[in-house]
Amino acid sequence: MSENHTKATLFAPKTYRTLTKDERVEALYLHAVLRYVSGELATNSSVRERFGIDVGNSS
Repeated sequence: MSENHTKATLFAPKTYRTLTKDERVEALYLHAVLRYVSGELATNSSVRERFGIDVGNSS
């Protein structure tokens, strides 16, 4: 196999509620990183929007 390749693993979408604690931490971290490299801040509102969390379910 050549060393000049990229391997990607795709996963089916999950709702935020069905993620494990570790998966939630990773998802929130990646959300913050994506916002940062886009020149935006990660906020409670942006997290709720990305993961489809109702305002009434926020903690």
